[in-house]
Amino acid sequence: MTAPAANTVCAICGAALRCGAIGDGTQPDATCWCMAEDALPASARRPGQGCRCQRCLREAIAHARAASESD
Repeated sequence: MTAPAANTVCAICGAALRCGAIGDGTQPDATCWCMAEDALPASARRPGQGCRCQRCLREAIAHARAASESD
């Protein structure tokens, strides 16, 4: 089985990735890989920024978690 084709790029690093919300452009995928990740805290979100690759999403979650723990 082959991996689904990339359909966007990471808003942070520019890496190609597959966003399940975009799907094939006419219909979203059944699920997106990011739904299995921890939620990105609202404080780390930027309006209109778009999807992040797995590495950048995980880094943003870790940074936001560390920042909230140091407050």
